[in-house]
Amino acid sequence: MGLIDSLTGWLRNDPAKKQISHLLPDSQYQSSDTSLDQTHFTVFDLETTGLNIHKDQILAMGAVKIEHNRVHLDQQFELLVNSQQRALSEATLVHGLSPGEIATGHNPVEALTQFFQFCGDTVLVGYHVEFDRAVLGRACKNLLNYKVPFLFLDVADLARIFLKDRLPSGQRTPKGLDDWATLLQLDSGIERHHASADALLTAELFLICLNQAKAQQVTTLTELKQKITLSGKLLQSQSHI
Repeated sequence: MGLIDSLTGWLRNDPAKKQISHLLPDSQYQSSDTSLDQTHFTVFDLETTGLNIHKDQILAMGAVKIEHNRVHLDQQFELLVNSQQRALSEATLVHGLSPGEIATGHNPVEALTQFFQFCGDTVLVGYHVEFDRAVLGRACKNLLNYKVPFLFLDVADLARIFLKDRLPSGQRTPKGLDDWATLLQLDSGIERHHASADALLTAELFLICLNQAKAQQVTTLTELKQKITLSGKLLQSQSHI
């Protein structure tokens, strides 16, 4: 019996014991000065029943690994989550998932556990990742009594910081992943609005940002975090002018 089977079986048999943090990986990157070339990343995306971080649930999870500055297509993660939320019609219309497909998904505890096992000791990366981080954190707290320990990076922030020179003169910074994909002519053959496809497209954009960061002498995870923090402070300062 594997770790996942052990965890889900244990939770099913004794729901009161919803404390599994000691069985799941802890991130080593929170205060690390690891070089970007040696940092392992998991680029992920969630499809949810809506955009309310306080009530909507996860429908699908997709992710892909980036190691040594390369997307590892042989290390992809995708699964459906059997949401218990009743009002699925609008969400399934947007994501192209039928209620029947969702009914075949994994139960939320098993899905979350498998996802974190896939992530392992990596930095989690997403586009507008604050929403996904909040939904993921709430689900983990409610279902597993588990506080998500990972460091998260937002590709929207990185693109705004490092790719501004790619913008045509006078063009405002794109807000959406689709806008960046069009601007940079990323793989248009990817079927969008599925979690795994969005994760793969985000990974392509993330690699471009990483390469541009290193070209600007940002070579460690700490330096990257400092760059993001500095940019945020600058934007906040500019907003008060």
